[in-house]
Amino acid sequence: MAFDLPRSNYLLLASGYLLLGLGFGVVNPPISNTAISGMPRSHSGVAAAVTSTARQLGSALGVAILGSVVTSAFHRQIASRLAHLDVPAATKTALLHTTIGATGLGGPTGNKTVTNTVNSAFTAASHAGWLVAVGAGVAIFVVALATTGPRPPPGRNKPSAISANRRFRTPGSPR
Repeated sequence: MAFDLPRSNYLLLASGYLLLGLGFGVVNPPISNTAISGMPRSHSGVAAAVTSTARQLGSALGVAILGSVVTSAFHRQIASRLAHLDVPAATKTALLHTTIGATGLGGPTGNKTVTNTVNSAFTAASHAGWLVAVGAGVAIFVVALATTGPRPPPGRNKPSAISANRRFRTPGSPR
């Protein structure tokens, strides 16, 4: 996805998005299971809620950050590409001060050069977004490797139900 072209085949794009969706589907259940399995049953609902909240917050921040990266890169790309085009000044001004959905300025019967320029600028800008996403994924992987220790042998280092309940008891709760 980070290396697509303005005229990339839709099948190639769809397969990339399918692979991305399958990756999320494979990763999310173990994350939830890991978060819940380390907690006593009485706190499993809280663990699930915290995990879900973290996932939703991460998704929202990811969309906001990647959207900002792509929009910023689009404006840089379109500015450098418009400098070499022979189009009316009003069109250049409109493109420089628009959001990414600027292909309507070329229109279906309009200036194909403008449409192709906008498409290629957006494709180049989306590469920046995908590269930031890949970089974030690599950083998360490195942090996970650095902070995850080896698993204890089965049956060892497991707190008993009584000690787990004592650790998570709140003041005033029944014994």
